[in-house]
Amino acid sequence: MKYIEIPLFPTLPQAPDAGDEEGSLSPSTFIHSVGTPTVTVYFPPCPNGTSVVVCPGGGYAGVSITWEGHTIARWLANWGITPLVLKYRLPEGRITEPPLPLLDAWQALRVARSNSAAWKLDPSKIGIMGFSAGGHLALTAALHPGKAGPAGQPYAGVEARACFQILAYPVVTFLPPYAHKGSCNNLLGTNPPEDQVRRYSGELHVTADTPPAFLVHADDDPGVPVQNSLMLLKALQKAGVDAELLRHPTGGHGFSLGFSLGVPHAPDWLPHLHHWMQKRRWL
Repeated sequence: MKYIEIPLFPTLPQAPDAGDEEGSLSPSTFIHSVGTPTVTVYFPPCPNGTSVVVCPGGGYAGVSITWEGHTIARWLANWGITPLVLKYRLPEGRITEPPLPLLDAWQALRVARSNSAAWKLDPSKIGIMGFSAGGHLALTAALHPGKAGPAGQPYAGVEARACFQILAYPVVTFLPPYAHKGSCNNLLGTNPPEDQVRRYSGELHVTADTPPAFLVHADDDPGVPVQNSLMLLKALQKAGVDAELLRHPTGGHGFSLGFSLGVPHAPDWLPHLHHWMQKRRWL
């Protein structure tokens, strides 16, 4: 399958990654430091106009680029979707506002929108998908669309907006008792101010304009409690947003595509996702 890797910010100095995935299909590939943020774009043989930015997880301490990135992209491409696997910068103690991962997620959405004509994409069918902390990143980008890029920068004038979101075992809240402290500390620092904690707790920022959402989560998730998805679902439903949660009793955390990849006891969630997308004419 044809694919290309594109730097998100060509004007930034190109730098090597720690634990680069280049040439590797190992599901254990995990990048500990991203020198150059990129998207890897997969081109399906028969594109259907839908595109998805894929945000791998890693607790904002790394990027699980294969297991929750390239593996997912190849599957989506078989559905006719044009996926962009996001290799985003990690905070690594650099606390910024907006956070570096969010800047990269916004830019990935701009890349997709800017290339709509060339890649045969429908701008109304560009979504975002994330796993674990990558789910938090995808949700944050969906809740807080990025404004048009500044003049003189790549993809200037293009708004970073997702039309739908797909969240697998996502980190949603940074508030106790269900916060994922590791992700919060890595993104915002060890003692973040209350307003920052609340700003990046997704359940507090759902509005009627929030994009439709599909969620999947296991009840026995030991890392990110299923209550993260439940409280987000409640907020989405209260706002009248089209949302669906596939809740499964087993599967733990980090099951990626789950049963379809042979993960024991994990949810067989891809058929449900396919039906959800097909019903909404994204497939």
